[in-house]
Amino acid sequence: KLYAPSPLHDFQGDTLPECKYQMGDSNADGEINVADLVTLQRYLLGASELGTDNWVLSDVCFDGRLDNFDMVQLRRIIIDKTK
Repeated sequence: KLYAPSPLHDFQGDTLPECKYQMGDSNADGEINVADLVTLQRYLLGASELGTDNWVLSDVCFDGRLDNFDMVQLRRIIIDKTK
């Protein structure tokens, strides 16, 4: 039996859920854009907090930490989307 680890996932009985959000969507608004950069930057500067789910979505380097490397990678993701 599967249990919901966070509100990022919808569970339907015994099937593995699909995540509603993309990695990099730091503010969980459904889009990856400059607003996500601002959210991550504010967290890195200590000006705001991130909930657990938003923290996971912000770890675009997949190293278990939020740091400047995630900020650089998120910028690259946004730039690649605009090409």
